[in-house]
Amino acid sequence: MPELAAVTPAEAERFLTEEDWQPAPSWAGERAASAQAGPRLVYSAPTQDSTASFASPWTEPAWLAPTIEKLSELLQLPPNWDSYRAAPVRSELAAALLTLLIEVMGDDTPPPSVVPTASGGLQAEWHRKGFDLEIEVCSASRFDAYFEELATGKAESRSVISDLRTLVEWINAVSG
Repeated sequence: MPELAAVTPAEAERFLTEEDWQPAPSWAGERAASAQAGPRLVYSAPTQDSTASFASPWTEPAWLAPTIEKLSELLQLPPNWDSYRAAPVRSELAAALLTLLIEVMGDDTPPPSVVPTASGGLQAEWHRKGFDLEIEVCSASRFDAYFEELATGKAESRSVISDLRTLVEWINAVSG
């Protein structure tokens, strides 16, 4: 059998059927301590003697799982969750927030506190290292961000649509 790393996914599909491969992603249980932990495919040969696997070059950042868990929890909120007629969290806004965080956060960025808004939106917050950063999801493509340096009292607000550079700088500041 050829080396797995040398076989493209298209070539693998020609050689193997879906029944031959059993996905076992690293995040579906205890993670290996290895930095190479990632999605893993295991080939089950008819003899059950041969296995092949590969490690993905992408490793899951530490902030991802707790953030997804919190988003999943918030998506379960019913209408009127705050007793003041708050709307349930909109799934498209949760997806937009997660997409944004994947774009702007580093592997070592601490997870944000994610809170629902009364309008059915979400806000990601960091209050650390002498900075406050809040990012509110306004729509699937627009975010309002507020950043304050507590020592100087300097504060800035801006709408973020496509240019994420300032947001990356602010996240780097709270990551310290």
